[in-house]
Amino acid sequence: MRDIKRSDILFYIVAFVIIILGIFLRFKLYFAKIPFWLDEMMLSLSFIDRDILGMFMPLEAIQKSPPIFNVLVFLCVKFFGFNILSLRFIPFFCSLISVILFFLLLKDEIKSRLVVLAGIFIFSLNLPLIYYCQEFKQYSCDVMFCILLIYLYKYISFKDLNIKKILKYLIFSVLIILSSFPAIFILPSVIIGKCIEEKVLNLKILSIVLSMFFPITYLYLLYKDMRINEIQLDAWQSGFINFSFNSISNMLYDVFSFLTANWSFNYYLYIILFILFGMIIYFAEKNKKAYLILFILIFVFLASLFKIYPISSRVALYLLPIIIILMLKISDYPPPYWILRCNAEQITNIFKSIIILILLFNIMHSFYIPYINVSEEETINFRDPLKRRIAKKNITEYFLNNYKQGDLVLSIGEVPEIWFDFYIKLNNKHKEITFDSENLIIDKLTAKELIKEFIKRKQNSWIVVNDNINDILGFKKLTEDILKENKIKYKHKEENDINLYYIYF
Repeated sequence: MRDIKRSDILFYIVAFVIIILGIFLRFKLYFAKIPFWLDEMMLSLSFIDRDILGMFMPLEAIQKSPPIFNVLVFLCVKFFGFNILSLRFIPFFCSLISVILFFLLLKDEIKSRLVVLAGIFIFSLNLPLIYYCQEFKQYSCDVMFCILLIYLYKYISFKDLNIKKILKYLIFSVLIILSSFPAIFILPSVIIGKCIEEKVLNLKILSIVLSMFFPITYLYLLYKDMRINEIQLDAWQSGFINFSFNSISNMLYDVFSFLTANWSFNYYLYIILFILFGMIIYFAEKNKKAYLILFILIFVFLASLFKIYPISSRVALYLLPIIIILMLKISDYPPPYWILRCNAEQITNIFKSIIILILLFNIMHSFYIPYINVSEEETINFRDPLKRRIAKKNITEYFLNNYKQGDLVLSIGEVPEIWFDFYIKLNNKHKEITFDSENLIIDKLTAKELIKEFIKRKQNSWIVVNDNINDILGFKKLTEDILKENKIKYKHKEENDINLYYIYF
């Protein structure tokens, strides 16, 4: 048994400390129980009255998430009840596993242990990755499955395929596609990369490829007829690129600025250069994963180009492990000793240190850790401090506690029914809320007419004004002016961008 080097022990101790810190921060944020926001509430509606088969059907409120993700969440809710922690457990668990998996992947891909430590530091403490560990969406799961597929690549072989092996690959392919949407173009990259590497292609491999057709077709039929409102279309449209320079430039800026948690980041070209150099080094080394990474990037681009899957902010979170690896890969390239005429080992260490400092400074200079002290009342500072979540939680629970059966509700703004449905279930309240109408108000004239017609009924009622820009449009002042003009008694509660008016006669 060979002696364990002191450097090995030090490497694993430092790596362990970084990983534990990343896991600690994820635990801290998960158990802070930050109130759900609208997207999470909309997705949660599908887990209120459905059975397990309902997880394979179109979801409520035009939501889309992988069927196996839905099943796992359903089981958590079934065993631990409908609450914030059970709904968010699967993304949280996947986020924890992804930290460990990424460390194992880095050890395979990067030669320098110092750079490996830098990579796991960037990944473990990256703000978007930590933040999405506690969001009830599938994005953290996508990150884990992306890392898993790249890591397992070395264990996959299409040589000497037998029935048992084919069946194993068939089942794995179907399950992975039903677990993560990005797997639809990552898995074909694995197959193509392995065929090129092993220089093999036969009917047995084609049977594995054909097996992917069934889950992909199912997902297409499941979601193709789902209505998309203008807000969703606009959000997704920004992630669909074309061949224009502006489109590609805007997409890259959106992705890189989001993944580095820096919304004002204007110097992202160095990231592209590092990625390109990293890709070149992969091929120069004749690395077995070179074609895998290349085809993943090609399929991601094509999926966006043909409006199949967008490259946009949180939806592209799964790309972060690939981006980090490609950026760090340049450290494996030997510096030009013959120009510098210095000791090779010293220059190599200096070269790697400079790369690490550049990456850490530019990726982490806007990175803060305010979420260490997160609580029910104090949440993370992620550019938008998320105070509106707390406001919506408090004001919604106030409404539910004071709402009486038969009261009418006029909604001006976002979709408050979803908040109410969510908190009714969360707090085990049994109330039916009568909505007069729900309106996305775009001008003061329409709002004025609706409010005037509403108060003519002379019935105890609620007016919910919820719009991020209501201060600009003046909906709050408009509502209060109409109520005062008609001498209507009311109680007013306001939190951030939400105004709640209780009208009584």
